Amino acid sequence: MRIHRLDIRGRDRDRRTPLTLRAAAPALLLLALLVGCGPSQELLDARADLRDAADRIETLRQENVELQNQIFDLQQLVQRLRGLEDKRMEYLFLTERISLGRFTGGVDTDDTPGDDVIRALLQPIDQHGSPLKAAGEITVEVYDLDREPPDHRICRRTIPPAEASTYWSGGFLTSHYAIDCPLPPDQRNPQLTVRAVFVEYLTGNRFTDQRTVDITLTPTPLPATQPAAD
Repeated sequence: MRIHRLDIRGRDRDRRTPLTLRAAAPALLLLALLVGCGPSQELLDARADLRDAADRIETLRQENVELQNQIFDLQQLVQRLRGLEDKRMEYLFLTERISLGRFTGGVDTDDTPGDDVIRALLQPIDQHGSPLKAAGEITVEVYDLDREPPDHRICRRTIPPAEASTYWSGGFLTSHYAIDCPLPPDQRNPQLTVRAVFVEYLTGNRFTDQRTVDITLTPTPLPATQPAAD
């Protein structure tokens, strides 16, 4: 009889244990999943987007500061220019006229007898009578008045403002633009007219000057002599 009672208690104990484990198993599984899983991919992407947005905001903030500084500098410049009023042009050195130098004329550049170019020495002159390295467009024309129009203009060269400085010669005795115009090989008139036009880049004013120059002609080959007949 004692064995029978022990067996009954054992069966009751066996019935209680499986019920308790079955009830706790889902909670334990959920806890294991929560502990073992890291942040989701969506959360990681959101964090990356936030970092990018923060970087862009900082970049825009720095650009805004730079723009504000530029605006401040421009406002200061405008105030200074307004303070000068209309007298500011009086303080600048501007072209009053131009002059073709007295050494404008023919030049031999090919080491053969006779001149092969006309070299125009052009000086912009300021309001105080001094040579001025003013920026502008330079045009040099050479005319042979012995020729019939339109062939009387034998050369024309235009130098844009962006290239003008490369033609400037400045020194103790020289302050001018030097522009070469090639002469035609068949040039026979030793007296030519050189005309220069200068359009000042700053003001847009147009100035002209011209002078007559003499050149050394290329010697004309003598005709071959025919042998005398016997």
